[in-house]
Amino acid sequence: MFNAKAFRNRTSQAVSMLVAVLLCAACSSVSGGTKTPENLPMGPSALFAGDQIGNLEVLLDRQNLTPEVTQVAEEYEITRILDNRVREQLLALGMSSDGELEVKVEVIGLRLRSNGTAIWWGVMSGGDWITVDVDVRKDGQSVKKFQTGTSTALGGFIYGGRSTRIGRMMKTLSKRIAEGV
Repeated sequence: MFNAKAFRNRTSQAVSMLVAVLLCAACSSVSGGTKTPENLPMGPSALFAGDQIGNLEVLLDRQNLTPEVTQVAEEYEITRILDNRVREQLLALGMSSDGELEVKVEVIGLRLRSNGTAIWWGVMSGGDWITVDVDVRKDGQSVKKFQTGTSTALGGFIYGGRSTRIGRMMKTLSKRIAEGV
């Protein structure tokens, strides 16, 4: 016997699930590259008595990041912001001047949720993250290499905007880079 009420309930549930799936797809995030643990870099400092950092270069790993991720990173000026923040941290730690050391920071992984995803789904949509490779060189020779990263699952109406989330991640990441050198 056909039960109309049960049929309406199942149809309603199926439509609700379809709407939820479509909303998730419409508010997706961009993601690409490598994600690593968020631990602070370990090992001895690359700075010896009197060594200072003279050159800092921050760039995107365009070979491993998807074109969509690269576009978002450029749109939100990830490399410029990270460069400025790392310089501030190095200066605060007394490590930046006209020294012989060169530091190359390469963004190898990035995930940024869209504003809609972060605001409406918050933590349930996963987190944003950024991963970098750092190479400290002296006289053309690598003296220290490490990989570090940071992430945030903030979202909701207060911390939903990409710029806010990027700013918080850049602050944490720049400290990790400077302390890791």
